[in-house]
This record gives sequence, structure tokens and C-alpha cells, in this order.
Amino acid sequence: MLPFRHITLSLTTIYFLVQVFTFNGAIGSIQLSEHIGSYEALAYSRNTLRERHFRTRRSVYDKVIIQNITAFNREFRLRLHPDTETFHPKATVLFNGTEAPLDTSHLFRGTVEDHPGSRVIGAITDGVFHGRIILSPSDVYYVEKKEHYKDNKDLSDNEMAHSVIYHDSSVDVEKFYREKREAEGHQSCGNSKASVYQWMDKVKRSVVQETSFTHTAGDNPYLRMKRENNFYSHARTKRATNFNTICNLFLQGDPQLWAYFDGLFSGEATDEQIREEISALFHQHVTSVHDIYFRTSFRQYGSSTYYRNYGFRVDRVQISKKCDCSTGECQTNPFCSTNIDASNLLNLHSDKNHNGYCLAYLFTYRDFDGGTLGLAWVAEPTKVGGICSTYTSVRDGDITGTRSLNTGIITLNNYRKRVPPRVSYLTFAHEIGHNFGSKVSQSARWLMITAFCTSALL
Repeated sequence: MLPFRHITLSLTTIYFLVQVFTFNGAIGSIQLSEHIGSYEALAYSRNTLRERHFRTRRSVYDKVIIQNITAFNREFRLRLHPDTETFHPKATVLFNGTEAPLDTSHLFRGTVEDHPGSRVIGAITDGVFHGRIILSPSDVYYVEKKEHYKDNKDLSDNEMAHSVIYHDSSVDVEKFYREKREAEGHQSCGNSKASVYQWMDKVKRSVVQETSFTHTAGDNPYLRMKRENNFYSHARTKRATNFNTICNLFLQGDPQLWAYFDGLFSGEATDEQIREEISALFHQHVTSVHDIYFRTSFRQYGSSTYYRNYGFRVDRVQISKKCDCSTGECQTNPFCSTNIDASNLLNLHSDKNHNGYCLAYLFTYRDFDGGTLGLAWVAEPTKVGGICSTYTSVRDGDITGTRSLNTGIITLNNYRKRVPPRVSYLTFAHEIGHNFGSKVSQSARWLMITAFCTSALL
């Protein structure tokens, strides 16, 4: 794996641009959901887009797709090309016990014509584009499949519509967190709970000894890391990607996440379609977090040196199907149980050796007690926990075992409802902040605030 420094960083000392986005009751707005206001339904020809997508998959040279989206009295002419940046060219997926190359031909980047500096990040699945249209940092649109909003009767009754579009300002993030704060015992981040923090701190302090600072994963040079090399020290921004500053990821979807997408399409989707939806979910989370961290200047405590251009790339994916957990191979899958709290789920995820990766995250669709959205090991100055932490011996109560402490978990379910994408992206960024060594801040200005409800996703 590539060099990536393990130092304790405070994201509260770093200039994440902060904006408070409140609910925008746009003209003629109809609530999309409890926390998303004005939206418009999209009903362009999915057959036409499906055919264009099929042609680009087969073509060696013609890889560009042009797709028009008309909404909010605007026309977005999307110019899309395959995303070759977010996933490693040799990225693999473990599914049904078989490791194979990961198909990313449904994942795209692009621009909006006549909008200099614009960006588009998304996926095309079953003839429908879904993702983000970024005209500027303060002018962002989200496009989602309508299946995510089955409780919206107007949308469900609209047989022509296949997706929805809404502006970033329509997402009432403040209301989301205000309601959660008012719920008894609610903490969005599991690290904020005293009992969880004490348990995690005790486990980290029990580390026997990190056996080696050198990680290897076969002969793949992209899966090597030597911690003594630390960050690549440079003060200026480089245009070309510097792989010394890229944190490579292992992302896993558990059976509950599979069950969510399977239910989304009423059990009629194929395994391939569900895999595409889950990898598209990973794609959106990683690109969102990459945008935040890549634009951030990191500074170590007591130092005047800044580190820049730190980003993320996915090297491996594992997707577990929903199955009968009482029979067959599912008996050996520890994630099959539906009654696992956040701490135990993180523990299970940390049981495996993740030395080949900077960070390893598990995504699920579980409704954790207290409204927990995520949980991650916090990096310490002692090199225990967080990014690039080694698989090491620890004591948990009376039991001594081995754990990977470069791990975290994210859930998309909160009080029996799906978490808005923007909130989920912020959760992922927040938990990675812990992996970088940042503690929870009480300042309402920063991403690492307990509720991190006023931080903007750029």
C-alpha cells in the first residue's frame, strides 16, 4: 500500500467552508420527503439512455454520453464519460464467495455544457441517471431514483416518472439533526456516547504491540504501505494525482444493505442490478468525501507545515447478499444477524485483517439505538487506531484477540427512515475525520461537531 502518514489531526483547526442551508420552500414546492422540500419528477426516455449506455460499454472510442435533463425552468445538458478515477483500474469485488474484477462501466463523471467549472458525478443504471450535478459549490442538484421515495404518493402515482431532482438547499439538514437531538439519548456519531468512547479507548490502550509497520497484499504495488514514510511532504498543490496522498479503501456492503435495495425494487431486480446500485452508492460517498478532503489543508499540531491533496480511491469491494441466515453458507456470515448494535458491528468488521488498506468501511441499513449513523476508531499519537493502523493484538474485557483499527461503519437507516444522501455523505466524512485523529468538537462551525449539522458538503 502507498505511504500515508499516521498523525493526529484536528479537523476543527482546518478550514472546511461552512454554510448553513435551511429549508427552501420554493415556489409551488411539494415535499419530497420529511427532510427534502421542493423537487421535480423526471420522465425522459430511459430506453434511449439505456441504448446509449449499452453502445458506450461496447465501444472502444466513443465513450461520451450526452443526456438532457429539464427541470426548474432550466436545461442541464450533461456530457458524461466513464469515471476512471474513483476506483482502482484493478479493483475487485468479492461476491458469493468469488473474487472478480469490479465492473464500473455504469459510473460516470462529466460536465454540464455551457457551465464552465461544472461537474457531474453519478451512475446510469437501468436507463436512469442518478447522482450530483454541481454547477458551483453553492449550486448543487441531486438526482435520485424515485423508488427511494415510496412514501410520496404523488410520486408513486406518477407512472411516467422514474427519478427526481432537487436542489441542495431543499435538504433541511438542520431540521434532521434538530429532531435527532430532541430524541432521547440521540447521538449521530457513536463516538459521542460515553459508554462507547470508554470501550473504544480501553481497547486501544490494551494494544499489545503492533507487529509490523509494513503492510503487504500480494504483489500489487497499490496495496502496499510503509508507515515510516508518512505523508508526502509538500506545501504546494500539484495538478497531477500524487499517489502518496491517496488513501486506498476497502468498502463492504452487508446483507441488510442488500435487503434494502432488494426491497426497493420489490424483489424484481437481478443480482447484477443490485450490485450496480450498491457500487453506485459507494461511488457517491467516496467522491463526496474526496471533494472535502482534497480541498483541505491539513496542519499537524504545533507545526507550520501544511499538507494538501489528500484523497480517496476504492481498491476492493465486498457485497453480501440477503439470505436465510439459518442455513447454508450464511451460517458462517457474522453480519447476517439483524440484531447487532453499532459497537458490535464495528467489532465484527474489525475482526478481519485489513492491512492492505488505508481504511476499511462497512455500509449497512440498520436502525441503531439512539439514532447512531456511524462509528469509527479514532487515531491516536501512539499510532494506534485510525488510518493505516495495523492488524494487532488487543484485549477486550477478558478476551484477547486481533483487530484492525483502521475501520468504521455507516448506516443509511435512522429511526426506520432512509438518511438523506447529503447527510450520509457528511456522516462518512465525519467518521473518516475520527480515523484521521480528530476528536468530536463542540464548536458549531466544524464538520467534527457532535451533530455536524451546519457543515456544508462542498
